[in-house]
Amino acid sequence: MENIRDLMQAAKADDLTAWFEYMDGFRVCLEFVDKKELQDMVRKSTRMEWDDSHRQVERINEDVFIKKLSAKIRDWEGLTPEVLGRLLPVDVSKIDVAEIPCNPENKIQILKNAYGFDDFVQERVTSLSRIREGQHEAALKNSETSHSQD
Repeated sequence: MENIRDLMQAAKADDLTAWFEYMDGFRVCLEFVDKKELQDMVRKSTRMEWDDSHRQVERINEDVFIKKLSAKIRDWEGLTPEVLGRLLPVDVSKIDVAEIPCNPENKIQILKNAYGFDDFVQERVTSLSRIREGQHEAALKNSETSHSQD
C-alpha cells in the first residue's frame, strides 16, 4: 500500500502547469501551488504592524506576495498592445512590439495594476483540478492536431 506523502512527492516531480485563456487570445501558462507552498508564500509576505489602537497586527505586504505569485506565471502569449490597452491605461501608440514579452517586471506590473488578473492567476494556481483540466484539454487538442495531420 502506498502512503499519501510518497504519492505527493512523486506528483511534485510532474510538471503541474497548464495554459489558460484570460481574454481576447491572451493566454497564460500557470504553475500549480500546493497548500504548503501557498502558506509559505503568505508567511513570507506577512509583516507585523501597529494599528490605531496600538496593537500589533499581521498584514500582507502585497508587493512581496505579488512578486512570489508572479513566479508562478511560467509564460504567456497573445498579450498584444491592443489587449494590454484593455487591461491597463497605457499609451498603445508608444509600443513598438507585436507582443508584450513575459518577463519578471511585466508580470509584476500586470498583476499589480490590471483589475482581476491577480485573482484569475491566484484562483488557477491554487486549483489542482483546474490545472489538471487545462492539461487534459491541451492533450486533447494535441491529439486532435496529430490525427488531423495523418
